[in-house]
Amino acid sequence: MPIAKYEKDVDEEGEEDLLADYFEKSASAVRQTFGRFEQDVVRPVLDYVSVAFHKRPIRSTFIAFYLALSILPVLSFIGFSVFIVATSIFVALAGAILFASSAISFFGFWLACTLIFFAFVSFNLTLSTLATYLFTQFAFRARTDGARLALASVYADARAQLSLGRARGRKPTSRPLHTYASPAANIIQSSAQTETYEGVRVSANAQGKNEGSDRYDTVIIVDVGEDSHSPSPSPQDTQRSPASTGTTNAAFGEKVPGMPVDGPV
Repeated sequence: MPIAKYEKDVDEEGEEDLLADYFEKSASAVRQTFGRFEQDVVRPVLDYVSVAFHKRPIRSTFIAFYLALSILPVLSFIGFSVFIVATSIFVALAGAILFASSAISFFGFWLACTLIFFAFVSFNLTLSTLATYLFTQFAFRARTDGARLALASVYADARAQLSLGRARGRKPTSRPLHTYASPAANIIQSSAQTETYEGVRVSANAQGKNEGSDRYDTVIIVDVGEDSHSPSPSPQDTQRSPASTGTTNAAFGEKVPGMPVDGPV
């Protein structure tokens, strides 16, 4: 314990000595600086003033009073000038920021109005284009299949496109957009077969009905067109039992065994 206390006292004394040395050095530096200032500036000025008052007392007195009276206005002018410069810079910066903000807000408002107007115009153009497309599809299909089937197929296409648009992240299937039969088509269902009857090529793949679902997995692709090389149906095909063959000349919307029907039409 005494040794530790002695070491602590020695350290404190060493720190005090170090601080005293720093103070002495700083004081000596200040004294030297003021000594040089006194020798180089103050004494020459005092000597010059003393000589001037002895040689030219009237002029020296006038200059002394003039300097004493003018020192305050000069200092006031310097301070006022600095204040004016600083105020001008501040006002200029504030005015520039305010003007820039006002101009940006003004043009930004008109930009927002323009974008909203263009959005409205784009929406109307989209609706017009869609209506024109649907009407054109209806006109082309009405020439070949009739107005009723054309209207039903166009409706099915539009509903399928909307359904695909809502189903985000789903993998698109290879199912046709619409499944309907022409009045001249005789559709014959079989398991994974492709045949041609009365100028209509029919591809059917009957896989039955999903468990717990009202959707049939049968996919029927009808290719309407005259085929001069297509063979006529054989008596065995026309005499198939109702359990394995479904023949229909029904219009779109009527349920045919093995054909997919997606809800009411």
